[in-house]
Amino acid sequence: MRIAVFCSARSDIERSWIDDTINLGDWIGKSGNTLVYGGVELGLMKILADSARKAGGKTVGIVPIKRQNAEDRENSINIHVGDLNHRKEAFMQLADVFVALPGGYGTLDEIVSVFTSLRFSEDSRKLIILNSDKLYENLRLQYYAMIEHGLLEPAFLKSMIFVDTIKGVVENLSQVQDSLLK
Repeated sequence: MRIAVFCSARSDIERSWIDDTINLGDWIGKSGNTLVYGGVELGLMKILADSARKAGGKTVGIVPIKRQNAEDRENSINIHVGDLNHRKEAFMQLADVFVALPGGYGTLDEIVSVFTSLRFSEDSRKLIILNSDKLYENLRLQYYAMIEHGLLEPAFLKSMIFVDTIKGVVENLSQVQDSLLK
């Protein structure tokens, strides 16, 4: 299974988020999956890729030309794209499932873009969002406000799963993996 993970390029963040990232990378590698991510040696992205590789996983970096100087050369494959919009397109083409870990404006953009693409194309793939420390709680509430005001169908949220722990992320990924193997 190819798992696209969106996360921070920063490393000066909560220790618990770093630990969660290491645990997810470890699960990806040990379960024989492939990580698809931003492809650079920065922040949580580097921590995630190192953890996945250490556990035996493959890593695919989607690297914008502007960030080629920070490219992780240990990736199984690096795919160079022109900009962030092309990177999101590559994620959509390659991934079987999407995960959002803590991140900033880039991660937020990826969450919204993937959700919009999944809904617009009536795609059944899942987007699992780690809402630890309620980081994405306001986003979750915004989607429910849109439902309340008739701007979004409740069924659309079936593709977006908010969980509070990395254990919840792994449980949902395991379910997706099991469904792909059937």
